[in-house]
Amino acid sequence: MDAEAATARYEELRTAAASGTGDGWRLGWGVLAAKGMAAWAAAWRSLPEPRARSGHDKQAPPALARDGDELVRGRCHVG
Repeated sequence: MDAEAATARYEELRTAAASGTGDGWRLGWGVLAAKGMAAWAAAWRSLPEPRARSGHDKQAPPALARDGDELVRGRCHVG
């Protein structure tokens, strides 16, 4: 892994960890927190490059989102 790729992966991890969504664990936050930067970098060097992620990865399928909205509206109108 070259320096540019390592920097990009670290920045992705940092952003995910700071967001509070829990995505940092998937990106190696546990290794970084427990073993340090050198261990985290070594672990990433042993893995293939990540595939590009689309913006749709975190969105619920439209049918589920719609059903959830209806459920919330129904619960709000319960007397």
